[in-house]
Amino acid sequence: MPQLKAGLGGGRYLRALPLTQVDTKFVEQNLYLIECLLDVLWRGEVSASGGLLAWLTCIENPKGWLFVRPLCDSSQTALGGLPILQMDTATLLAVELPASNILVVENVQSGLGLPPLDNTIAVFGGGKNVSWLSAPWLQAKNVGYWGDIDSEGFAILSDARRRCKNIESIMMDEQVVEKFTSRMVDEPNSVDAPPAYLEEQESRLFHKLRQGDFAKPRLEQEKLAADFIFQRLRCWAIKRIEE
Repeated sequence: MPQLKAGLGGGRYLRALPLTQVDTKFVEQNLYLIECLLDVLWRGEVSASGGLLAWLTCIENPKGWLFVRPLCDSSQTALGGLPILQMDTATLLAVELPASNILVVENVQSGLGLPPLDNTIAVFGGGKNVSWLSAPWLQAKNVGYWGDIDSEGFAILSDARRRCKNIESIMMDEQVVEKFTSRMVDEPNSVDAPPAYLEEQESRLFHKLRQGDFAKPRLEQEKLAADFIFQRLRCWAIKRIEE
């Protein structure tokens, strides 16, 4: 306890604290107890500074990891030649991705199966984690979102659009449902409340799904035919480039 002083972290992670005779995992595992004891010893200084990490000036561990995959040679070159990488939410909020088109995909496997697209970088595998879409740099990008056609998928889309007003849904329309209706399945843990940030046609499809207008209430991304996916995505990318 006497080793822990204000500012000891120096902008490093908690596990990098320069302590002797104790492992830093012990500190991490007993964080709340240590925070309470230090707050007494330092007469409320720890809580006043915002907690133990802030008092020590340690940075929080990265969280909210997403896959980032360049879909063209120029974007891959701009990302150091890496074909795929992971970034945490804080990094994506702060660092602009080097492409005009940003394609957000709900699920990992769908993101891994994406075709080449000019001037496009895909961010995928976040599921409900769309908080990074509040990034100011996205306002100057063409942003597309592709998720499952079900109540939860539309709820995620709504949350994404609440954060990024210029986002456009892709392959989340009634035409897609009609084309692949035989591949629809049941949906567990459905969202009942209508999402607030859907466009008119999206909201209409949400209600139809919830009312049981189709054989089943859910069409997963992975159920769409590969050639259909490639055609729709390329039309979106080309349209954006032409605009």
